[in-house]
Amino acid sequence: NPRVPFMILQLLVTFFLPLCSFLRPSGSLIASTQRKLNKHNIVFFEQNGLLHGEFPLPFNKDQVKVQELLWNNESTVLAIWLEDLKSVDEGNKDGQQNTYVQLWTVGNYHWYLKQSLHFGCERIVALMWDPENPYRLHVLCSGWCYLSYNWHWSTDRSKGDDRNDFANVAVINGDKIHVTPFRQTVVPPPMCAYQLQLPCPVNQIIFSSDPQRSNDLAVLTADDRISIYQAGDDVKQNSTIVADAVGGSGLTKHMTAPKLVKTFRFAYFDIFEPTLTCDV
Repeated sequence: NPRVPFMILQLLVTFFLPLCSFLRPSGSLIASTQRKLNKHNIVFFEQNGLLHGEFPLPFNKDQVKVQELLWNNESTVLAIWLEDLKSVDEGNKDGQQNTYVQLWTVGNYHWYLKQSLHFGCERIVALMWDPENPYRLHVLCSGWCYLSYNWHWSTDRSKGDDRNDFANVAVINGDKIHVTPFRQTVVPPPMCAYQLQLPCPVNQIIFSSDPQRSNDLAVLTADDRISIYQAGDDVKQNSTIVADAVGGSGLTKHMTAPKLVKTFRFAYFDIFEPTLTCDV
């Protein structure tokens, strides 16, 4: 019966999926959410009802609810608007929920969390992609606060000008950074040589422009902190570094990995003049 796949999809949407679902502009997939016993997933269905992939949200199962899923018009970025199910801030007397917007992309069948915007208790009223610029996101918050975000693709890499530079390439993946020094090893994505583990999602990476320190990098995270990593010789002494695809326990003998040396935090006493303070 040609209507059977359509009926299966209708049953899935009715009984297993919430009302939040969105058809990819390219017409190939339907994105929605699904709560399982121990996690909250974003799931993708083909139009015939077959499951075509999924990935877990970086929250506890009952921590957040998905308000909306939005593809940009090129079908390359999936924006997820989330709110806390209940306030996690005990000092919040109004009981307002924290609000988040996450941007996810896919490569080699692996989903990457590329940007995580934390709005705190500032409630989002509307969220939409620009119909002409595929990487411009419009956000309207309560109190008629309007924000426009513009992104572009970039490759986070060191200069690789001489043999002392390891030709590092870094990839943002939520609260982890996948790093591969291509002068020492070649690892196909989504694998990497080692990972840097951060306390919260990463929003930006930059390598040092100093030719003598070109393997050093700075990392901006969603909690307005900047972590400084300097090149070192011992992976095991730094708990924020995890060897990944190659070398196993012998990786430290052949590869130099950066060490976390300092963390700075932005303190917004004045919205126009943020103060940079040192945590460690």
